[in-house]
Amino acid sequence: MRNAECGNPILDPPFHERGALVLEKNLRAIKRRQPELAATIDATDIPPGIEPAIGRDGTPTLRLRVEDGRWAWFGGSSMPSISAQECFGSADGEGGNASLPGIGSGFEVKTLLERLPQYRALFVVEDHIASLKLGLHLHDL
Repeated sequence: MRNAECGNPILDPPFHERGALVLEKNLRAIKRRQPELAATIDATDIPPGIEPAIGRDGTPTLRLRVEDGRWAWFGGSSMPSISAQECFGSADGEGGNASLPGIGSGFEVKTLLERLPQYRALFVVEDHIASLKLGLHLHDL
């Protein structure tokens, strides 16, 4: 991952070591179908103002410094595994493919992928490559 010399806490061990392995695995999978996207994600820098955190549900997540200086939870939830389960835990894939308007905390994607049959597709429409990279850094998707 880039920016290691910038003192960004997301890049500090041990968070970075685990996340780098997860990100690399995700990028290899993406590269098989969309090599240009994998290269774009890989080349995207992690912006400053992001730090590793443990959510109120005990799961690894991130906190982001927003424009007014306050901290916000990555994906908008301090309990990402619980909120994803509440939103998508009853999905069964019988209605067809699914789509999400962004990576969220990454747990939304993970929850849907666990629920959808393998022959269904999940489309994630994310317009912030850095957010996509962060989600792929947190979760083996």
